[in-house]
Amino acid sequence: RIGGEGGEKLSKPTQRDEREFAKRSFELLFIRIQLTAFILSCIAMTAYGMGTINLFTHLMMEVVLLGLRCINEITSKRFAYDDLIHHTAMALGSALVSFYQPFNQYAYLLTHLQIIHIPFVSFYYRKLLLRLNNGTKDARLRKIRIADSIFRTAWFFSVGYRSSLLFSSAMVQFLSGRESLIGGLITSAFVPIIFYLDTYWSTFFIKKLNWPEHKSLVRKRLLEKNPSEVRFRGDTTKSCRTRKVSLWESMNILIGRKTLWCGVAVAGYVVL
Repeated sequence: RIGGEGGEKLSKPTQRDEREFAKRSFELLFIRIQLTAFILSCIAMTAYGMGTINLFTHLMMEVVLLGLRCINEITSKRFAYDDLIHHTAMALGSALVSFYQPFNQYAYLLTHLQIIHIPFVSFYYRKLLLRLNNGTKDARLRKIRIADSIFRTAWFFSVGYRSSLLFSSAMVQFLSGRESLIGGLITSAFVPIIFYLDTYWSTFFIKKLNWPEHKSLVRKRLLEKNPSEVRFRGDTTKSCRTRKVSLWESMNILIGRKTLWCGVAVAGYVVL
């Protein structure tokens, strides 16, 4: 732009500025598409729960939304190996319950596994708020905190429910007799896949993305307990021994031991 307040001259945007603007616009488009897809998924789950649509209609809607997210991730160059594992498992599961008749009765498992889309709505809404300048700063921070709290609560309940549901379903099928043996084997094959993905994503969200205060908070709490045993990667203190902080220990510190165990217990009770 030329001409600003007070008659001062403003320089024209450089090519670097234009590239940064295009990059931000493309990133916002990616977030909006992901957020829309997860919102539609939650609406479809609600419609299925209310009996408005049947089970297989809901699954077909989830497959379409999965394809939309997959295309969005590929075009945005955000398609990682964990996305490949997840999308492949979802496609195989949908094909099994749709075209393998003995496995039709387990189609509800795929529907229940989509519960993880609830925290993803708050996650991408939070990312959108961080990149927009709409409203006052205090209002945006309040919305970000609310979205962050919803994500933390819903995430651990969802991942606990998913793994517990698949594992308990596989055990029930194994104990139901010879006719359910194949179903139990197929279901049990998905248990480590879902457990690995949920553990990987939990580690990613806690340590790198959604909880930037993770390292400082965990360090502070652990040093209060025993300052001679804890050292994080990058510390140069030679007087303390290195001890790896586990994901479970970090979760206990961040959300509280009682809250964590209550979430696990509630998820297990719902499954049973």
